[in-house]
Amino acid sequence: MRATAALGVCLLAVAGSAAASAPPAGHEWWRGSLGTAGLTPPGPGRPLFVVDTGLDFRHPAFDGRPNTVALDAQNITSPDDFHGTAISSLMAAVYPRVRLYEWDASERDGLSLSSIIAGIEAATRAGPGVINLSLGSAADVPQLRDAILRAIRAGSVVVAASGDSRGFDFSPYPAEYPHVLTVTATVARGAAAAFSSPSSSIDLAAPGVDVRVAVPYSHDPSGYTTASGTSYAAALVSGALAWIWTRRPELDSTQLMTLVRRTAKRREPGGVSNETGYGVLDVRAALSAPTPPRDPFEPNDDIGLVRPGGLFSRGSPLLTSGSKRTALVRARVDQNDDPSDVYRAEIPAHGRLAVAVGALHGDVVLRLWGPRTPTILERGAAAERRDLLAERRSVELQNRTAHTEIVYVDVSAGVSRTASYVLRLTTR
Repeated sequence: MRATAALGVCLLAVAGSAAASAPPAGHEWWRGSLGTAGLTPPGPGRPLFVVDTGLDFRHPAFDGRPNTVALDAQNITSPDDFHGTAISSLMAAVYPRVRLYEWDASERDGLSLSSIIAGIEAATRAGPGVINLSLGSAADVPQLRDAILRAIRAGSVVVAASGDSRGFDFSPYPAEYPHVLTVTATVARGAAAAFSSPSSSIDLAAPGVDVRVAVPYSHDPSGYTTASGTSYAAALVSGALAWIWTRRPELDSTQLMTLVRRTAKRREPGGVSNETGYGVLDVRAALSAPTPPRDPFEPNDDIGLVRPGGLFSRGSPLLTSGSKRTALVRARVDQNDDPSDVYRAEIPAHGRLAVAVGALHGDVVLRLWGPRTPTILERGAAAERRDLLAERRSVELQNRTAHTEIVYVDVSAGVSRTASYVLRLTTR
C-alpha cells in the first residue's frame, strides 16, 4: 500500500508491472467472474462518484469521453497520482457509458482527509448514486463517518475497499463502518486474494488480482499496467452497482445492497464468511432476482441519528403521535452492517404505548429508552435507574404525566448475524 499524508489515509492498491501500450486480448478476465459476459450494459443512468486521486483526462481512455465530469480541479503532479485514473478505467470497462463524477482528494503528500470529506459531500449534493472510496485508514474519524452517514441518508450507496493487509483481521475505515458496502479481492476462481484482509465487515468479493488498468503516462509510458488490490475489486463492484441500479431504478439504496448480497455467488456452504463476505458479485443474477423489501429510515443506529437536531436536522419521523395511534414497521438488522434500528414514538398524556416485535428471520432484542437517553450504548447506573425503561419482546408503557412524552424504541441484532422483524406500536 502507498502511505500518504500524516492523517494516516492510504490508497488500498498494489500496482503491478508495466504492460504493453494497449491491454492484450483476454485482459478483462473478470467479466466471467462477475457474470457480465454476454450482457449489454445500459446507457447513462445512475451516477458513479470517485473520491480519489485525480483523473487524467488526457489519457486516450478518457479524452473526449462523454458523461465524465470533474467536480473539482484534477491534478496529476507526480507518477504516484495514478490511482484515480486506474480505478476509473475499471468502472468504465464494466459499464462503458457510466456517468463518472471525479473528485481529486489528493494533496502534495497524499490524500487529504478534509478533501475526502468534501468529495463525499459534493457527491451527496449531486446524488443519489454510487460513491467509491478505494482508500482507508486505521483511524476512526467521526467527521468522515458522519459525512458517509449523511450520504447514505440522502440515498447513496457507499462502496469501500476492505484492505490489503492480511494478518490484520479487520478492515480499515471507512470499510469498517456500518452501512458501507465493503469489498474484498479474489483470484480468478473466486478464492480470496493472498493479500486481502479478512473481516466480518466484508459484504462482497470481486476480482482484484492481475487486472489491467489505465494509468497516466507519467506512471507508465505505455499508459497501462497490471495491478492487484482490493481497490480494484471495489471499483469493479461500484461500476456494476451503477449498471444494476440503472436497469432497476425502482430500487432504493437499501434494496440494492440487499439484492447484491442475496444474489452473490457464495464461497462458503454456511453463507457469509470473513474471507469473501456473502460471495462474489453476480451481475446477471442481480438483474433478474426478485426485489427485496425496503429497510426504512436508515441509517438509524442510535438516538443521535433519529433525534431532531442530531446528525440529521429533522431526525426521523415519529412512529406514533397524536394523529397516528398505530404503526407497523418491517425492517432488517445485521450485527456488522446495521446493528440497531432506533425509532421515536410519542405517548399521549396519561396514555399508554404497547410495543411488540416479532422476528421473521434470526434473532432480535427489543429495548425501550427514556426521553433523556443520550445513546443506546449507555450502560451502568444511568441506564439502569433512569434511561432503560424495558427490555423484553413485548411491553406496555404508561405515561403518568400531563404532557406527551417521547421514548426511543431500539431493535438490535441478537445472536444471529442477520435478522428481519415486524415491529408493532399502539397508543391509547
